[in-house]
Amino acid sequence: MARKIYGIFAVTPGSVWADLRAHGRTVLVETVESDHAVCTTLTNSDEVHRLLNQADPCHTTRDMRGTISRIRLDRFRPTANGFEYVTSAGAHLSARVTTFPTPVQRAIDYGHNLHAVRVCVDDLRGVPGGDTIHIDFLITAPDEFYELNATWAPDSGSGSWAFDWAFARPASQQNHCIPLDTWAEVCAFLDRHAVSDAHRSTRRTGA
Repeated sequence: MARKIYGIFAVTPGSVWADLRAHGRTVLVETVESDHAVCTTLTNSDEVHRLLNQADPCHTTRDMRGTISRIRLDRFRPTANGFEYVTSAGAHLSARVTTFPTPVQRAIDYGHNLHAVRVCVDDLRGVPGGDTIHIDFLITAPDEFYELNATWAPDSGSGSWAFDWAFARPASQQNHCIPLDTWAEVCAFLDRHAVSDAHRSTRRTGA
């Protein structure tokens, strides 16, 4: 049943709204509860998008696409703190929050959620001789700067995309490449080195 809140537009599952407090952010209403809407973030705000693309100097910015939030229904009105109605026909969008294959997007999200990591994506799909996706994880560790390059390629056997290969190297030893044969090894390397000074201090003191 359509639900009208403070105006002519209904807050219903499948409707898309723009956040007027965080310009550029849009959300898709998944379900409507008694006084809240459960929403999926479709696009980042302009500021989050800028920081992700230009490297947040504090490395704390997270890609919010695909995250779930509960928003009070009384915010769905075009005030400075509210949401503006976009369309009622966005129910198909929650599965298309990203244009990257699922394994690749998970890797991107993994990097964005770590401290002291910048994620750069080189999408070569459709390029003659390419058809791969490269991700550079640039790690600013307290003792060294590392570059970790990982590649995904189509898996002809499954019809999906799969991790292909990766290597890491420290900035001080550009010729010293560390092969990483599996995504699990990549995660282990990232977890070992992508920790901020503050977190290292916390680990040392046991706080």
